[in-house]
Amino acid sequence: GLYQLDLNTNQLIPFPLETGTTQPRLTKGLIDDQQTLWLASIRVGLFRINLQTGESTQYVDELNSDYSTSLYTWITDLFKDRNGNVWIRLARSCAVYQPDKDAFLIFPHREKAEQTFRYVQNFTESQKGEIWMSSTDLGFGKTQPSALEKGVTQKFSIRDGLLSNQI
Repeated sequence: GLYQLDLNTNQLIPFPLETGTTQPRLTKGLIDDQQTLWLASIRVGLFRINLQTGESTQYVDELNSDYSTSLYTWITDLFKDRNGNVWIRLARSCAVYQPDKDAFLIFPHREKAEQTFRYVQNFTESQKGEIWMSSTDLGFGKTQPSALEKGVTQKFSIRDGLLSNQI
């Protein structure tokens, strides 16, 4: 679960997350440029919590596609880039939340294999603002910050000289 520290009493207080009867297994958290707490979880999706008001929003359906399964609610990593976008590692692909549009771009591997990796491992950002992703099955690749909707625009794998596609 999630707790908050009461600074007056120096005690931990449970922070309620509305998840029905499913207990969330939190995997990662980050604070974005708007001072919003993002929490990744396994089984119950993604949470966005306004740290000033305590208001929380849960995202599950927003991260699914017509071809996805409940595995898309298994979120295991979050990464914030310099433009304030939040990159989300899903069980079988990735997504990016664009705060200027208040919307998610989803890259489901079954539908858009050329734009993503099936099993994203890590995210990092270059000095040019490109988001690089590594995968456990298809090498690594990069995005173009000016064209996020295109997803991964260049990939590198064993065909390009890597010793393994598992990065």
